[in-house]
Amino acid sequence: MSIEINNLSLGYQDKLVVKNLSLKFPRNKVIALIGPNGCGKSTTLKAVARLLKPKQGSITHKGQDIWQKSPKEYAQELAFLPQQHLVPEGIKVRELIAYGRSPYLNLWGKLSQKDEELVNWAMAQTQTAELAEQLVSDLSGGQQQRVFLAMTLAQDAELVLLDEPTTYLDLNRQAELMGMM
Repeated sequence: MSIEINNLSLGYQDKLVVKNLSLKFPRNKVIALIGPNGCGKSTTLKAVARLLKPKQGSITHKGQDIWQKSPKEYAQELAFLPQQHLVPEGIKVRELIAYGRSPYLNLWGKLSQKDEELVNWAMAQTQTAELAEQLVSDLSGGQQQRVFLAMTLAQDAELVLLDEPTTYLDLNRQAELMGMM
């Protein structure tokens, strides 16, 4: 098993959103969490991505509690594309995609040849190479979504969590994304 969730309860302030959830995410599989709005899908993904501490229960990756791993170590294992993202002002597409390599960078933050290759690969996969020198803030919603997906792919993590990844994408891009996954 890759990710295992045991008796997980999650919420915000006093409101419990997820109660006693247990799941196993097998390796090398595409898993979809399906349910009505507000049932806790995004909340569960945030917990697996370590953005939300559980009120109860545990989440393990390869048998180890995810909260026992360093942030850098866990970021090398898991990439997360949230449902909503903040679009930074004044940053170009290539720079944002290169942020996906942050968990691997040394103190000076310079991209290695391998990092550059992964950034180029992610741009090719998401068809964002032609946007490389444009400001992310100037792009359409669908283009921004592809750029953030490229950043997630450039992270080259074993696990990739995508929360509503087809938002803002036209039908052709949605089909391409699903095929890629």
